[in-house]
Amino acid sequence: MTLLEAAQAKNAADKAYRSAFISEMHTLKPMDDSPFLAVLDCLIAQVKESRSRGKDVESAMDSFRAGLIFGCGWGTTPPADWPDTKAKRWEAMARFGRRYEVLKATLSKLCYELKGLERGDDGYGDFIDSLPLAGRAVLDGLIQEDIANYKQLEKALADNPLKDFILNGENYIAMKMEEMLCEAYTQVARELTPPDEDDRPRENPHVVVNVTRKESPDRWSRDTVGLTLTVSGPFRDEYEAGKFVKQNGKECHAVRLYHGIVEK
Repeated sequence: MTLLEAAQAKNAADKAYRSAFISEMHTLKPMDDSPFLAVLDCLIAQVKESRSRGKDVESAMDSFRAGLIFGCGWGTTPPADWPDTKAKRWEAMARFGRRYEVLKATLSKLCYELKGLERGDDGYGDFIDSLPLAGRAVLDGLIQEDIANYKQLEKALADNPLKDFILNGENYIAMKMEEMLCEAYTQVARELTPPDEDDRPRENPHVVVNVTRKESPDRWSRDTVGLTLTVSGPFRDEYEAGKFVKQNGKECHAVRLYHGIVEK
């Protein structure tokens, strides 16, 4: 296969995957109220934390995904009774994304004639997209019509660190959540797919180690004789190690990990 043919095949596969992803999302039932609000609180907390560090929405979504789909520990802490497998957690997050869109539609109808709110079509769409991040109290106030005009909304958000982010930002929360879910499932699928023959460990005269996943999706742990060799990096077959392991009771320098094999 030539490079051009490979690129064309990839483009066709990407298009087919995107179409299948959208179809799958439309079959999912939106999340119920109680778990939705719990996950929404997680998203709000992660956006606040990311912005406090000067990071953007993509950073918040990365940590949101890490905590709630991959259970990494360094991301958002999952709510109680959260599913125990990545596939089920991805489905729960997809249902959350569906419910987020439903909430946006509800808020769009409620706020369309909100007195004092003056926005063009694009500005109004940006406002509605971020409004769920105002939190439970503000959402309840809008739905129950206790917040009846824009000044009351501004007052309700007065102490919220996301006030300007919500009222004036172009944040594309729903779109970036969809992109996150689309990418995340390709990672989940790796664990649901048996490895190809070429991906299995190869015989090697050097130290053979057991591969076990750690908490973070970009960290691996390989147990050797009495020691653990941990290597950071993206999902690749080769890593530079630079740590010591024991081979036949003697220390040797592991310079490369390859398909689950430590090479001296």
